[in-house]
Amino acid sequence: MKFFKHSFLLFLLFASAGCVTPSMDVSGAINTYREVQPCCTTFQQVSFEKLPRNEGRSFTLAATDPAFLFRDGGLSYFRAFEIPESAKDSEVILRSYIFGIKNNPGNMAVIYPDMEFLDRDKRPIEGIKVDYTYLLSSLTDEPNSSHRFQLTAIVPHQDNLRYVIVHAASDQLGVTKLLPGNQSELTVPIGRGFVPVGGNARGTMYRATGSPVGPADSLRIKVRQAGD
Repeated sequence: MKFFKHSFLLFLLFASAGCVTPSMDVSGAINTYREVQPCCTTFQQVSFEKLPRNEGRSFTLAATDPAFLFRDGGLSYFRAFEIPESAKDSEVILRSYIFGIKNNPGNMAVIYPDMEFLDRDKRPIEGIKVDYTYLLSSLTDEPNSSHRFQLTAIVPHQDNLRYVIVHAASDQLGVTKLLPGNQSELTVPIGRGFVPVGGNARGTMYRATGSPVGPADSLRIKVRQAGD
């Protein structure tokens, strides 16, 4: 009985720590990013991928993706999606998963993500509220995935809102943050005020560096009817 009890406790500890995605050379990725040039000056020049409703799509940002100089003055690789039309409000959920840093065991990285919404003419739309949340791995929500950031936006039903751009928050590139990592099913609302290294955070913490790119499937987006 003790064996099974101890095995179950180890399983819970493993699950709460999360399963880390493959590591990558974040320093090299940042150096490559610093040499990149914008692909275009308007989103009318960009191709968009259609998103299905109620089906998550995994992807990543990579050095092979186009880059754009966003309104906040930051340059980032990006992916562009078309939101499925709906007669009701939609909820757009974006998750960005923590991954390892190559040749730097014990330290982590993540794409600190952002979303920008566009109208039918592919022009930015103001006023879409985006909630930022940090989620630890748990047995009830993607137990085989690593800790993650989640962005959630309620997209009101309006004929002119059709597109979403996913990109890295450029002001977070190369910046190291201190994040909690030891409590299963803990949700920490953080807004854009990510906890800085050296802050007064409690509990087991680990460092996560902002990366312009990620390994395969380090991002996941889903569109569903609001309230589902």
